[in-house]
Amino acid sequence: MLVILYIALLIIYAAAVTNSIPGFAIFAVSALFFLYAFNKFKAKSNKTTAFMQIMCLSIPLSWRNIFGGDYGDLAITWFYIFGLFLSIHLLALRKEIKLNRANFSLVLLLAFAVVFSVIPLLLTNPDYFDQGLTQFIILTFHNIIIFLAVLKGRNISNMNVLAVEKSYILAGLATSIGLIIQYFLFRVGISIGVIKFYLNRQSFHFLISDVSHASLYLATTALLSIQLIGKSKKNVKMWIIPIIILIGAAITSARTGLVAFFIVYLIYIFVGQKGISRKVMSLVIGVVALFSAYSLYKNVRQQSSIRDILFDSSDRDNGYEAAYNLFLQNPIFGHGFSIDYISSVMGQPIPHLSFLQYLVHGGIFYTLILFGVIFVAFLYAKKRKMNASWLILLTVLGTCLVPDIFSTRYITLLIVLVFLENETANQLATKNSNVGISLANMARLNFSPIGKKMGVNRGQ
Repeated sequence: MLVILYIALLIIYAAAVTNSIPGFAIFAVSALFFLYAFNKFKAKSNKTTAFMQIMCLSIPLSWRNIFGGDYGDLAITWFYIFGLFLSIHLLALRKEIKLNRANFSLVLLLAFAVVFSVIPLLLTNPDYFDQGLTQFIILTFHNIIIFLAVLKGRNISNMNVLAVEKSYILAGLATSIGLIIQYFLFRVGISIGVIKFYLNRQSFHFLISDVSHASLYLATTALLSIQLIGKSKKNVKMWIIPIIILIGAAITSARTGLVAFFIVYLIYIFVGQKGISRKVMSLVIGVVALFSAYSLYKNVRQQSSIRDILFDSSDRDNGYEAAYNLFLQNPIFGHGFSIDYISSVMGQPIPHLSFLQYLVHGGIFYTLILFGVIFVAFLYAKKRKMNASWLILLTVLGTCLVPDIFSTRYITLLIVLVFLENETANQLATKNSNVGISLANMARLNFSPIGKKMGVNRGQ
């Protein structure tokens, strides 16, 4: 029931893009759905997990505001509202704060990131200050919620991490279904959601205004579903989930997610999987998926050969050079926030490389702090063999091809999940349970196979 309601909610938001639907009606329907979902999730886990799950479900809606309008018109989304609720919840937890040396250093790093972000805000050109302020708020949200996760975290058990992961996959699967519906409706003359037209293609966005971020987001959900399939005893029929998600990614016509996905997927096969037979099967399925995705991709983006997909820079080299030269003009403090302002100074679009973009925005020290937190989270997750380590790697690799990693939303959620996991509970649950994925319990959002074996962690 929840899955059907969720897909219906996404379709309503998509219909509101091209049709006049009262904003208060969209707000009311959304609020009722998320209240229902939160209570359903909380009944099976705890408040922390439930907040993380509804944050997962709100990701596809986070490029639209709470009234169904464009994010640029009103930068208030369900994702940030639920992130605020989670932050307040973590602050209110009566939990002793215990930090080892590494976590203490990370807390200091995050505190410095919040303080230092004021410098590029002050340097922002007054004509672009509104956009710069929005960027500042997004970065501050990102840093503070991770700060609280490190400070008050380690309260989500392995089974609850699995519940969050399944909600993350569900959101990606529902988004892909929405993209497929949008594509076929467009073919018969009906338009819903965001569609943009270029010289040689139509770009299907569904609800996510940045199509490259949409493609990369779907790639992370596909990879996570494959990771859970690898831990399932009955895994053959479950491949329909990542296949549907990759079809959605191909329909977007953005190559970022697909290219990054197949690079990381190959690494995952040879490094992250055990057993020759499993590696061979994954490789064969990967090759089939690659050519299937490519065939569909060519259908929506004509005249794109494999060579074009892999090596065509789309004139990004000039942007890299211009951004690097601009960075050298003020390497310590940068030139301030606002993508539009930096683009106007460069005379071309913002560089499609997130690290270089933030060198221009905030200078070398601020950028090293921001990306240092991501690197620490990756190492932390990798050491604990968390699925999120691969998703962080995929996101970072993908944002070497597109700008603004911190506007993806999902990088924030993944890092928060890393630091909320309870390591002791994780080791115990992993030892005693099958953490696979199935279509049946995905459809019911039913995590009872693990709950029956381990009991449900309802503490916080």
